[in-house]
Amino acid sequence: MKFCKHCGGEISANAKFCKHCGQDLSGESTNNSEDQTDKVEEFVEKVNHQNDKKLDPLIESEQSDDIGFDNNPVQSKNPVQGGLAASKKSGHGQPSKLSKKSKIMMTIAGALIVLLFAAYQVGASMTSKDKIIEKFEEAMIKKDSKTVADLLAASKKIEINNNTVTGFINYYSENPSEMDYMMEHLKNQAKEYETNPKAAEAAGESTYSYAVNLVKDGKTFVYDNFDIQVSPVYFNVYTNYNDTEISLNGEVIATSDKEDFTKEVGPFLPGTYTFTATYKNDYVELTAEEESTNFDPGYTDDVDLFIDGEEVTFGLPYNDGLDSVKLFINGNDSGIDILKQDAVGPILADGSMTASFEADFPWGTMKTEEVPIDSYYVEAKFTASDEVKQAIQDTIVQYNKELLAAITTADEKKFTIATEEVVTDIIDDAKYDKENEYYYKGKFIGVDFNSESFVISNYGEGWVAGVDTKTYYEEDSWYGDEEPKLEEATDDVGYELIYDEKQEKWKVNYVGWGGSMDDAEIIEYREKEPKEVTSAWFK
Repeated sequence: MKFCKHCGGEISANAKFCKHCGQDLSGESTNNSEDQTDKVEEFVEKVNHQNDKKLDPLIESEQSDDIGFDNNPVQSKNPVQGGLAASKKSGHGQPSKLSKKSKIMMTIAGALIVLLFAAYQVGASMTSKDKIIEKFEEAMIKKDSKTVADLLAASKKIEINNNTVTGFINYYSENPSEMDYMMEHLKNQAKEYETNPKAAEAAGESTYSYAVNLVKDGKTFVYDNFDIQVSPVYFNVYTNYNDTEISLNGEVIATSDKEDFTKEVGPFLPGTYTFTATYKNDYVELTAEEESTNFDPGYTDDVDLFIDGEEVTFGLPYNDGLDSVKLFINGNDSGIDILKQDAVGPILADGSMTASFEADFPWGTMKTEEVPIDSYYVEAKFTASDEVKQAIQDTIVQYNKELLAAITTADEKKFTIATEEVVTDIIDDAKYDKENEYYYKGKFIGVDFNSESFVISNYGEGWVAGVDTKTYYEEDSWYGDEEPKLEEATDDVGYELIYDEKQEKWKVNYVGWGGSMDDAEIIEYREKEPKEVTSAWFK
C-alpha cells in the first residue's frame, strides 16, 4: 500500500497523480517508494493518535520534521485531472482526513477561544458591580482609608485621599445603622442596573439626596464601568472677629475680612469635620472649635465659630499724677497706654488671663502685681514698692523722734519731715503746755507697721501715702511738783503722708486713728537705745 506524501491519502503503487489532492507523482523516484511509504504510514498513524489525545499541534510539527516530510506542495501538471480526482473523492467513498495545517489552525483557534473567554470572565469579575460594592464594604469595616480613597469617585472636584476620607469612615464607623442603610442602598442600585439599566442610569444621575451612589461611568473595552460616587457637601462657617483664620485639618480654608463673618466652604466629602477659628493679636491668641457632620448633599450645615472674647476697660482709682500707664497682659507688654486707650479686646475675662501695670512716679518707676482679668473692668492699683515702703517707714520713725523733741521744746525747727499744718498744731499745743506748766517726760520705743495697709493715691492734690501702725512709748505727763512715773503707752495710729516733689521726700501730713492690727502681717521697728526727753521748762 502506498500513501500520498502530500496529503496522506491512499494511492496505488503506480499512480501518476494523487486522486485526493491532485498532486503530480510521476517525477518521484521508485527506489524510495517503500521507504517513503513507511514514513508516510508512520506519520499518519502518529497524527491520528495525537489528534485523538488532543496533544499540542506543535509537537506534531516537530515529529513530521523528524521524518523528513516535505511540506512544500508540488504544482499539478494536470489541473483538470486533479480537479476531477478531488471531485470524485468528495462525491463517494471514505471522507478525507484533515491536513496537518488545518488541525493546527483549529487547535490554535480553540485555544484562543478559551483564552478570550477566560479573559472576558476575569474582566467581567474585575468590573462587577457586586465585587466593587463588596470590596468597598470590607474596606469601610476595616477602616482601610487607602482602599476607600481608591474606590470612591466624586461628582465634583473633591480632593480624595487617605486624609480626606477619615471623617467619612469615622462617621459610618460610629453610626452602624447608617452604614447598613448606605450598603443596602448601593446593593439595591446594583440590582436596578440588572433589571432596568436605563432607569438605574437616570436615577444615578439625579440621586443627589443620597451621599453615596452606584453610578455607571462608561466602558472599558466591552465592560461597563461602575463607580461608587460621593456627592459633595458644603458648610457655612461663621466667626465674630475680623482677621480670624478658619482651619480644617490644620489647613486655613478662609480668613474673615470683617466682624460677623460668614462664608460657604466646600466641596467636601460627606463626613464629620472639626473646624477651628483662631484669632491672634499682639498679646493674646483666642480659639474656637466646632465639630459638624453633613451627609446631605442638598443641605449646607452651619458651623458657629464664635470666639468667646471680651472688651475689658482698664482704669486707675485716681485720675491725676501720671503721664502714662503701661498695660501688661500675661506678663507681656501689650504696647497699650491705658491713659490713651482704656478699652482692650478681644481678650478673655474668665480669670485665665492676668493684667499688670507700670508707671513712672516722682520717686521712681513702680509696677503692680499681676491680677486676674475676671470682669469687664480692671483697676490699676499701684501699691508701695519695697523701696517706697522703706522710705515711708523711715519717715514715720523720724517723725516720732522729732515729735518728742518738738513737744518738749516748743521749737518748730525740730521738725524736718512734717507739713506746715502738722508742725503748727503740735507747736501750738507745746506752747500751751509751757504756759500752763504742764510737763512731759518720755522716750520713743518703736513702731509696728501693717505691711498690708500701705496705699498710694493722687486725687489732684499730690501723691498721698497711707499706713496703719501701732506706736510704743514710755511716758508720763504731770503738773507742778508731781513725781513722773514712766509707763508703757501703746496707740493705734494711722499716718497720711504726702510726697514733696521739690524736696523729693515724704512728709507726715496727718496723724489719726489707725486700723486694727489683729492678724496683720507686721513690720517691726524698735529703737536700740531709746532716748529719754523731758520738757525744757521743767525746773
